[in-house]
Amino acid sequence: MRNLKKTKYLTLICTLLLINVPLLFRAQIHAYGSAGHFREIGSNGSNMSTAALGILVNPDHLLTVGLETHVNKFWDYEFSSMGLGARSVAELGLIRSNRHRVVLIAKAGAVYMFPENPGTALNFTFMGGPAYEYMVNCRNRLRIEAMYTHFSNGKTKGDATNPTWDGAGINIAWLFR
Repeated sequence: MRNLKKTKYLTLICTLLLINVPLLFRAQIHAYGSAGHFREIGSNGSNMSTAALGILVNPDHLLTVGLETHVNKFWDYEFSSMGLGARSVAELGLIRSNRHRVVLIAKAGAVYMFPENPGTALNFTFMGGPAYEYMVNCRNRLRIEAMYTHFSNGKTKGDATNPTWDGAGINIAWLFR
């Protein structure tokens, strides 16, 4: 349990540091918006929809970092909860041509779940997977992401208002500068 609290605080500190990266290096910044839908692994009826807004610093380099805020909505017959959070983003460029790009993405951060008891509402979230990016023009890009996602509440099993959740799905993102 202590390690989970340390992870949450470390994620918050890393997120705050990432906010200051553009100020330190006069970097190229792209903003993005994304939306996705996920299905719980091993479940018959649990789904999650997500929407995010974020920034990426130096998106054309081998290693890209960023920050995003996200909203998640869980859909299930037994519970329906919502989360609001922030996570840091890291991307590793694998393949690149004039208009196409393939990257590996990892996102990790904290999410606050509603409705919840105030003492247990803060959870850890992770997302990762490959993405294909198409450069529409010099200022806009379309991205399709195949992602695995995890929400952790520090327990081995979730409850009705604070689920532990593992899922797979697709995000569609629009990057612009």
